[in-house]
Amino acid sequence: MSGLEKSLNETRAECSHLRAELDKVTQSRQQLDKKHQQITQKLQKLQSELEEEKQMGALMRADKQALTAERDELRQQKEVEVADLRDQLHDLMMHFEAQAKIQEQAEKGDITQEELTESHVEVQGQDSSTGSGGVKGKRRKAKK
Repeated sequence: MSGLEKSLNETRAECSHLRAELDKVTQSRQQLDKKHQQITQKLQKLQSELEEEKQMGALMRADKQALTAERDELRQQKEVEVADLRDQLHDLMMHFEAQAKIQEQAEKGDITQEELTESHVEVQGQDSSTGSGGVKGKRRKAKK
């Protein structure tokens, strides 16, 4: 019987050793499962943040496009307004130049008061490529 007892003791020792190893492996697995769960939660959080960042990026791109379009429209309006103001300035300059020339001729005696009141001035279109050319006008003298 001693052989059986020895075998039984060896089996019990082996069983005890296997139980200890099983407890160790079970504990290790629980720790790994806990780490896995933490990492999974972290991954889900990062994926959520990534989606949020993607949405913010898309909104920012849309806002940028809208602002760029608005800026371009404002620039175009400004250019139109500046061109209109330049035309108005040009017209005023032509008026003042013509007025000065008429005044100068009246002071020199080249034009009489009667000629001024009975004549009219025609302004012909100026070629826009010349920029700042003189005023072309025709004066018609009153018939006596």
